[in-house]
This record gives sequence, C-alpha cells and structure tokens, in this order.
Amino acid sequence: MRLAVFLVCSGIGYLMGQYLPDPVGAYVRVLVPYHLFLLYLVVMENEKAGLSMPLVQTIVTHTACLALLIGLGMGRRYVPFFGLISLFVPGLAPFEAEWLFSGGAKTEEKKAAPVVHVAAEESADEYAEFMKYMAGPKREFRRLGQSAKDEYNLWRTAKSSEQGIGKGK
Repeated sequence: MRLAVFLVCSGIGYLMGQYLPDPVGAYVRVLVPYHLFLLYLVVMENEKAGLSMPLVQTIVTHTACLALLIGLGMGRRYVPFFGLISLFVPGLAPFEAEWLFSGGAKTEEKKAAPVVHVAAEESADEYAEFMKYMAGPKREFRRLGQSAKDEYNLWRTAKSSEQGIGKGK
C-alpha cells in the first residue's frame, strides 16, 4: 500500500509540475508529492502519531528538510538529472515521519533508591572511624553521583545494623 501511495503522490507532483509555469512548477513538482506522502504516513500509517521533539524544533527541522528539497528543485535548472531525482523526493518522507512524528517514545530514567537516615546522634569516635573508612581503598557504600553525606548515612545504617543499635538493643 505504501508503494502505491508513493507512486500516486509522485505522479500527482509530476503532472502538476508539467502543467505549471517553470519557476513554480519545479517547486510544486517536489513539495506537493513530498507533503502528500508525509501526510499519508503521519495520519494513516503511524499509530502513535505525535511530535517526538518540541514544536519549535520540529518546525525548524522540517524547514531544514524543505530547504534540501527546494535545493533539489532549483538544481534541476543547472543539472538536468535533478529532474529525475525530483520524482523520488517523496522517498525522504518516511525518514522525516519516523524522525519528527514518531510520538516521542521516551525512555524512563532510573531513580536512585532513597537514602535511609539514622536518628541516633553521632560521636567523635564514630566520625573518626568514618574518616578512616573514607581514606581506605575499599569503600563499599560509594555510588556514582552520591554525596559524602549520603555515603555516611549508608555506612552508619550498615554499622548500626551490624551492632544491633537500631533494633531496640
């Protein structure tokens, strides 16, 4: 079905380009079939149609794609081969349909587990012991992007559970 719609859109663009005056016909031959095929892809074939980028960025990106297409239309005047290429321009529409209108399937970020805070008061001896732990080569409570305070709370929680401090003695 997609191939049939592609051929119909290319044929419509070709016929419109043939019967319109030359400066306008070159642009119509490229832009009309491209937008017809893009509209078909976004509306009829895309189940999760939606913007995958913010609206302004989508408009700027689509405009950049159109600048490429208009360049092909203008190049036909100097390179006759571009007249043949303009028939296949709607073939770029699936790329843009997937890129700009894929619905924005975003991956969810993992959230770090909340840090458990111990209610008992710290002592100077405990602080000195934690400083020795921090200076040592094996820091088993260290996590990427975690503060020293969070690491201290994890270390203290593990230490209190080893000694039975938080369990009501």
